[in-house]
Amino acid sequence: MEALQALEEYLVPVPEEALKVLFEGLQERLCAQLRVPVSLLYIGDPTEKDLYRFEASAGLSGEPTPAAFRIGEGFLGQAIQEKKPLTQTLPAELLGTRTLSPLVEVEETTLIAIPLIYQDSVEGLWVLAAPQESLLDTLSTSEWKDFLYRWAAYLQSVRSRRYIQALLEQSQIQNQELISREEELRQNLEELAVTQEEMRRTQQLLAEKTRWQDFVIDLFTLLTGTSNARFSSTARIFLAQLGQYVNATATIAVKITEKVGHTLYSWTSRKIAFTPPEEWPLPETLLETLWSSRNCTTLSSQELNLTEGPPFWIVAPYFLPQGVGGLLLIGYPEPVPLEAEAARAFLHAAIGLFSSYERVLANYAIKHLIMEKVAQLTRASLQEVPRKLIEKGDIPWLSELPLVQRELYAEALQKALRGKPLCMARPRRDRFKRDCTFLRSFHPARKMGKLSLLSVGILIGIFIGCKRDSVIFPPAPQIEFVKITPKTVQEFGTFQITLRYKDGDGDLGGQPDTLYDLFLKDLRDSTRFPAGYDGLLRYNMPRFYEGPPQSIQGTIDILVPNIARLDPNAPQEAVVFEVYVVDRAGHESNHVRTDTAYIVP
Repeated sequence: MEALQALEEYLVPVPEEALKVLFEGLQERLCAQLRVPVSLLYIGDPTEKDLYRFEASAGLSGEPTPAAFRIGEGFLGQAIQEKKPLTQTLPAELLGTRTLSPLVEVEETTLIAIPLIYQDSVEGLWVLAAPQESLLDTLSTSEWKDFLYRWAAYLQSVRSRRYIQALLEQSQIQNQELISREEELRQNLEELAVTQEEMRRTQQLLAEKTRWQDFVIDLFTLLTGTSNARFSSTARIFLAQLGQYVNATATIAVKITEKVGHTLYSWTSRKIAFTPPEEWPLPETLLETLWSSRNCTTLSSQELNLTEGPPFWIVAPYFLPQGVGGLLLIGYPEPVPLEAEAARAFLHAAIGLFSSYERVLANYAIKHLIMEKVAQLTRASLQEVPRKLIEKGDIPWLSELPLVQRELYAEALQKALRGKPLCMARPRRDRFKRDCTFLRSFHPARKMGKLSLLSVGILIGIFIGCKRDSVIFPPAPQIEFVKITPKTVQEFGTFQITLRYKDGDGDLGGQPDTLYDLFLKDLRDSTRFPAGYDGLLRYNMPRFYEGPPQSIQGTIDILVPNIARLDPNAPQEAVVFEVYVVDRAGHESNHVRTDTAYIVP
């Protein structure tokens, strides 16, 4: 997931002149991540729908062949036509030319052509040269499918912007041609009046067209520059700007589910008192007409089944593969003419708003799925609570806690909203009979010194079980080694060490930054350690328990990544770690050693 998130850093809005550098960087990142020598990207031409042109590559020593192709033309065109990945195996010597010279060391190579599809439209083609066909299995996972879909959405926005830019350039060319004609027509006094009137009308049409194009570009820029957390406010600003620009009295973004319209966002002018209904049924004939016409239209409130608000509406539909997925409604007190340029601009505005909304929903679904997985692992349940309620301390289950703990519990959740890493399970009514589980995660509070040979970081997940019973542990913490996994890793791999702990008074963790309370000692030959490294890793643990003294117990998972060998000539190198902890009172725990693990080249 982190690798795919790094790829998504390339899917950001940039000026046209920076796109080539951005796409080449993405291709290089894909080659490095998938360990393939060559990666190419073709993007659909903005003006010719069946033509795809070469955009960027990594691993090529020359220009690709072909530089452009049409749908159904050759191996690449066939992948576009079938809308599915295709492979083709070729002898390496055929590719050992100036275009694919890095592949001369293998006997054969496989070309993989993957269409990048967004809303059933192929926006581009990703071509890989791989040593084996099994790479398709990796690219068929849900994470990769999500990335390819977002990549295709990004390419769709690039094509749209290029299309708009082409229209603007065409308008400028036409404007220059009109200026030239005006100069020529001035030489003919008899036709001057007629010609000037013709030019005036043409310029008005071009100005109107350019005005709508500029407006749509501004709206697209507003949506692409917003974060998921601020999308709701941005969408309302979007509707307000749209309404004010076209002198409307109301604008509504309506999502359609099973022939029912659901208001997502709305804006109304101060001239009217109108609040759109949260949902209302839409006539089936209306949806069928919009689906067949694929264009904007003007309707009355009665035709939309709206009982209040402006009496006349311009309706811009947003289409999904299964039908009309949304409506952008622009309301007026009187009928208004719907010109072709305005209708096209409204359609583009609907596409921009609803496609951005779908992106936000997709990101939210991914985050919610992650939280569900965490809840399953911790045997917890998820309950969404509005931020404002937590900030006010109005937490639904707060009354289930003892009175003395309510204020502390509310403060803990409020800290979590301010960025503190804390997730607390909802208390149960039988909390005095069963364990109640808390989960915290933290990174080391301080960076280690420079290590030229061994770079070690630790991420600790602490599961703290707190219970009131007759078991009272000694005040000094006690730890017990459970396991180290895996037993063998390649160099720069990661070990996970699992310990059990007990503490009689619950004062484990929470030391100031200047004091350390978790120690991990590398027991290999210290004479081989690099300068400045004594083999003892020191860290600050978070506070395990808040409250009056009582016994706690649980498990600690320690991740030790990027573990290196000290002897580069040994076929394998044994490693053992010694671990101990210290509580806030200064009590040092017993020292435990892990089983022997091994590092191989």
